[in-house]
Amino acid sequence: MDEAIASSELVDRLSDALRHQKANLAIYQHYRDAHPRDDFAALLDSLCQDAQEAIEGLASALRRAGQSPLAIEAAPRLVEQGFERRGTMSRLQFVLVGTQNNIAYYRTQLAGTDEPEAQALWAELLAVSEKQLSVVKALLQSLEHREAAGETQAQP
Repeated sequence: MDEAIASSELVDRLSDALRHQKANLAIYQHYRDAHPRDDFAALLDSLCQDAQEAIEGLASALRRAGQSPLAIEAAPRLVEQGFERRGTMSRLQFVLVGTQNNIAYYRTQLAGTDEPEAQALWAELLAVSEKQLSVVKALLQSLEHREAAGETQAQP
């Protein structure tokens, strides 16, 4: 019985992660469709690719657990919050906080006692999120420096 509960709990956590990754992808695509500055556009392309790969990994794990990932939709409140952001700096801050939240979530999952296959997925998602965080922080810092120096461009 504990195994069934653990499996059900794992499915819930995988579903939650999938919901958030689908929301992230929708937000990144929305930001990219707004024709952002080149450096932010390049970051968004990378984030979209990473989110798509995360979605594929989570969906595959859910299928192996006997759950269909097709009915899982993007977290609506997260999408709404992301779409409300205007301007590069505000959007980058939103991506930064979201990435930090993802890292905290994946670390929590790694501290659990999931089977090795699930642990490997959480570890992979954590590593990608940590890489994303460093790139987001670097771009944010660069733009803040440019803004302070008076070199900003008009932002969409």
